[in-house]
Amino acid sequence: MITAGVPLTDGIKKSGLFCSVEGRFALTRKARVVFLTASERQALADELRAQIRACRENGIPLTHADSHHHVHEEWGIAAVVIAVCREHGIPYLRLARNCGPRHSFVGELYRRCLNLQLRKAKLARTRYFGSLADFMHLLEREATSETSISAEITVHPTLRSDGMLVDKTTGRVFEKVRRAALRARRDFSVTTTAARYIDAYRALLSSRRLFR
Repeated sequence: MITAGVPLTDGIKKSGLFCSVEGRFALTRKARVVFLTASERQALADELRAQIRACRENGIPLTHADSHHHVHEEWGIAAVVIAVCREHGIPYLRLARNCGPRHSFVGELYRRCLNLQLRKAKLARTRYFGSLADFMHLLEREATSETSISAEITVHPTLRSDGMLVDKTTGRVFEKVRRAALRARRDFSVTTTAARYIDAYRALLSSRRLFR
């Protein structure tokens, strides 16, 4: 988290790239971060280490890393994030979007290069990453002979008024995604696990409603 909130370390607060004059994170993706100075790299690494330490000290297991607003995809930032993940034994780092409709040749080339770096660092957990709509596009439209698809799907789950768990961004019902994968005759091995998470999340949201 380096795009919102208050940093844990003082060094990064002094960086105009990352923080406002009030010392809050203010980084956006309006301008590309291709290079970082030595002091910026050090400040970022120290902040990431502090966040990792805070998670672990509070009993939060770190099974993988990603970032708010996908800011770890910026080339200058990615190099630091990759190094810190390897240093602290975080086994996986989220890929850049690589499925769904193509929007820009340059953007697609950039994401391929970034994902290649993640694979070289052995931090890629899945073959694909994208939104729920991207994944449905992969299943329904993209020609592929793969019988097994390994994909990470970014979602914003919420309960619809009828109690159905849906993606807030697309409105798609999660259960329909699972069924589409099965209809496509894919070995969608995450299906059972996903179903458990869907049930657990539905129960969590329902319980939260009781305490509002």
